[in-house]
This record gives sequence, C-alpha cells and structure tokens, in this order.
Amino acid sequence: MNVDKKLKNFYGFDHHSPSQITTPDDIWGYKYLYMTPEQRAKLKPNSKMVSGTVAGEAIGLMHADIIYKRDGKTKFIKRKNKKIYFKSAADSAVTALKKYEPQTLEDKESHIWNMKGFLLMLENLNQAVKACNLKDSIESEKFIEWEIPGCKYPLHMHLDLNDPTKLVEIKTRYRKRGRSVNSDGITNHSIQRCLPYPDHILQVILYYLATNLEPKLIVVNEEEFKIFDRDNSEYFTTQTIKKIFQQVQRTCIRRERLIDRHQGKETWVQDVNLDLKHFKWDDELKNEAEELWNQNL
Repeated sequence: MNVDKKLKNFYGFDHHSPSQITTPDDIWGYKYLYMTPEQRAKLKPNSKMVSGTVAGEAIGLMHADIIYKRDGKTKFIKRKNKKIYFKSAADSAVTALKKYEPQTLEDKESHIWNMKGFLLMLENLNQAVKACNLKDSIESEKFIEWEIPGCKYPLHMHLDLNDPTKLVEIKTRYRKRGRSVNSDGITNHSIQRCLPYPDHILQVILYYLATNLEPKLIVVNEEEFKIFDRDNSEYFTTQTIKKIFQQVQRTCIRRERLIDRHQGKETWVQDVNLDLKHFKWDDELKNEAEELWNQNL
C-alpha cells in the first residue's frame, strides 16, 4: 500500500471501498470525514442487511474450504472431507436471525416477512452456488486490496466466494414493503424480481478488475435465482467495465482532493452539496448532518 503519509492523517481516512463509492458524496463525507470509526460501528443495520449477512455466512459454511474473518487475516479452515450440510447451516442462520431486534415498526414488519421466506431463499441460494461450479480451495470473505491507478488510497474489498479461477458475489432480494395490510394487521410485502442494481454491477466489476477472476453475480429471492456473468449478460462487457472503472477513478480522485484541500477541517462540507431527500440517508443522521452543514457555510 502506497498511501501518502500526510493525507493519511486527515480524518483518519485510509482506504476506499465499493460501498463508499456507491454512496453519494454528502453521505460519504458525513460518515467517513465527520463520524469516527467507533460511531460508524454503532449504526444500526436493518433486517435486510442482517438477513443477507446471515445467508452469506451460512453459504460460506456449506461451500467454502477456508473462511476468513472480516479482519482479512484470521481464517477458519474446515477439516478435510468435513461437510457442513444445509440443515445444520440453515438452523444456525435461523437462530442468528431470531436474535435480531428491529428498531422501528417498518423494520419489524420487514423482518417478519424476511423470516417467513428465509429458508426458501437460502435453498435457492444454495442451488445457485452449486450451479456456479466452484472447485478446489474455495474461499469465503477473502480480503483484497487493490491499488487504483491514479489514486493514493487503495480499495479494500471482501469476496463472498472464490476459487482459483472464479469469484461469486451474492445479492439477496427480500420482499419490498407495500401499502395494503393483511388480516394480521401487518403491511404486505411483495417479492422483487431477481435483477441486479447498478451498485451490484459496479461492485462485481471492481472485484474482477482487482483479481482477474471470472465474475459471477447471483441475485436470489424466495422463488428463484439468476446468475449473471460475462457470457449471458450485458452487464460485464468490455465497454461497461471501462465505463465503471473511469467512474470509480473519478470518484476516488475527487474525494482524495477534497481531503487534501481541507486537511482535517469540517470546511469540506462547503464543497459538497447536502441532499437530505436521498433515500440512502439514515433518518437518525439527518438532523446532525443538517446542523453540520449550517455551521460551516
């Protein structure tokens, strides 16, 4: 990693990530230039996030030979020929989901629906991973650091699954909240189509650029799964890959210049437009964010 020492001290910022890149500048700045890592760690996830994480962990147990912890260093190596079957991994996943405590009524209702469809979705996901035909030395949550051409900070990533030739990214599509209410007094939630979001495409392309492993993107719900790769979709054409790379490079360079220009001061907000109507803003952060911008006009 070749990080400029002078830049590294500002705001405690030392790397980019796919989730940062797909976050609008104002939200990114608030979370990574204003909030501390400790404050970010206290942000509450929602049911969809937790359910997706738990599903990924279950799939790792079933299919991976090596499972890395999130620090990217510590790894759990399964004993040779030891197989963790679907029922065992699914039972552990359901137990973990039952421990989740929603913080809002909307999230509580979403969690009820997510729990209802979880095992169906997990079985579809299991079949999708089998269809990807991973072979030999399968890894889960492998840490990747990539030096982005033209940038001072590296890009940090974790792969859902990979073998020596392929990488697999998993996206779970849980039900979307509707308007009608069922007989139990719970808002109905409808099944979403298995199509990737632009954020998903960007993420997989970055993994491909950093590793040169053949990319496969699984999108799964409780009814079906779809696998997108360079052979069956237009998402990973040479032209699209080039366009995404240029977008990522522009975003990272722009943010590094912002950091260098303001050198640890809160005046960075003067160069970033605040859009509190964007759906990616957490409601709990909006009031303090607005105050931060108003104090640094």
